[in-house]
Amino acid sequence: MPEQIFAVLEHADGAPAASAYEAVSLCLTMLEKTEAMIIGVAVGPGAEQAAHAVSTKTGIDVIAASTDSPYNSEVMRHVLGHLAQMHKPAYIVAGGTSQGMDYAPGLAVRLGGSCVSGVRGVEKSEKCLGFVREVQAGKLHALVMAASRPTVLLAQPGVFSGRQWHPSSPGKVETVDIDPYMRRTRNVDVQPRETGKSDLNGAEVIVAVGRGIGKPENLELAEKLATLFNRSAVAGSRPVCDSGWLAYLKQVGITGQTVAPKLYIAAGISGASQHVSAMAGSGFVVSINNDPQAAIFNVSDVCIVEDLVKFIPLLVKSLNTISN
Repeated sequence: MPEQIFAVLEHADGAPAASAYEAVSLCLTMLEKTEAMIIGVAVGPGAEQAAHAVSTKTGIDVIAASTDSPYNSEVMRHVLGHLAQMHKPAYIVAGGTSQGMDYAPGLAVRLGGSCVSGVRGVEKSEKCLGFVREVQAGKLHALVMAASRPTVLLAQPGVFSGRQWHPSSPGKVETVDIDPYMRRTRNVDVQPRETGKSDLNGAEVIVAVGRGIGKPENLELAEKLATLFNRSAVAGSRPVCDSGWLAYLKQVGITGQTVAPKLYIAAGISGASQHVSAMAGSGFVVSINNDPQAAIFNVSDVCIVEDLVKFIPLLVKSLNTISN
């Protein structure tokens, strides 16, 4: 009998998240290297609705375990741990979202297994599968082989998206009831994320700044550069938004906005995978960084090794001269 691989299907009250399909896509990538059977697992309120949606779109069989509470890492570890003890999967695959990163390490400990995050690729060795992930802020790729099973895997957001689904028939959906237990934690409140209109998705040119901007006063440099283009916007990496220099609506990254402008100018951005994944669809990328080994240069069409505080004013002056 082939090994089983669990694909954990993140959803919001029955509506599957993009990470659910990315988890299934990573599982299918693994099937290119080994023989196994994929089983989806949806947990929480609306689990059955999410299960039917994913099974119809992908053709995989899905287990739906409904619970009466919104997302809770303790509940996820309990339900997934219970199902894993029943089915003995070799791998448990989830999306590398805030939820996945919250419960996955504890689930691996509970099952006596391993946890590998940020998975970008799969390689086959003589004995087992190896998983490719970025290290050193994206400057290097490492091949990780887990020493124990089950192995909990977190797919790097954006890497396994874009797969075309053509199932011959919908998968089967099995609903299960997990024995209740005494929880040690409870949900106190759910805070909605900041909402509002962002100009990033409609921008043809984005000037994005990172930690290398130095101080909030230097944001004026990015704003001056952006004003030279029609339909432009200024964005930031997570450290910039966490510092309060830009609103979170301006954040580009897996926990922020995903963008695909015609021109993306990355100023002072190192190129961590969480940021790169969210701007990978950009048509043309220009990067300015004083570190010649910055990972952002690996995905850039033009690489400028210079202090952005010195370079951007010169660029703005040159562009103004050309336009005049």
